[in-house]
Amino acid sequence: MANVALGNGGGAYGCHLINCIISNNVATSGGGAYDSQLFGCLVAGNYAETNISPNFNPGVSSVVPGAGGGIYLCSATNCLIANNKAYEGGGVYDATGLVNCTVVSNVASFFGGVYLNGLSLSPYGYAYNCIIYYNAAGTNANFGTTNLFADHCCTFPIGSQKSDDLTGLGNQRDVIQRMGGTVGFQHAPQFNFHN
Repeated sequence: MANVALGNGGGAYGCHLINCIISNNVATSGGGAYDSQLFGCLVAGNYAETNISPNFNPGVSSVVPGAGGGIYLCSATNCLIANNKAYEGGGVYDATGLVNCTVVSNVASFFGGVYLNGLSLSPYGYAYNCIIYYNAAGTNANFGTTNLFADHCCTFPIGSQKSDDLTGLGNQRDVIQRMGGTVGFQHAPQFNFHN
């Protein structure tokens, strides 16, 4: 896919996607997908642009312009979310759940990898068995949250802000630090994120 949406969901809006490639899309929010369920998808090279439409008016909605370069208000299972860009939440913004996902190499001014603020359909966003790594942002490179619950996830570096603290069981950031502080992906530029 390669689309431009003046509103939400450059590649998909309100969809159920299985084994899809969502790439090179642009939207005001949810550059790749908005309000969708993704299973086994690659979400890469998407962009949430704050100024794509000067006349865009989300009205009374809680949509944040320039948020969710990869996905916004979506659930994702067994997905790779990589190389997306946004003002907030380069990879993921306000997901209802991430399960067995790799969120890597996304860029934002705030919250490069994942940002969950509790405005989603569930009262708490959650991440389970995910790798949230090598994302970049001026604030909170890998994740930021007001309501994130994560279990058995791997992330680094450990943030200095309260919102960087993962609540949950079996998270691996301390173990990684003791092992040398990196996850060794085989060929990240070619989207081979096996370690």
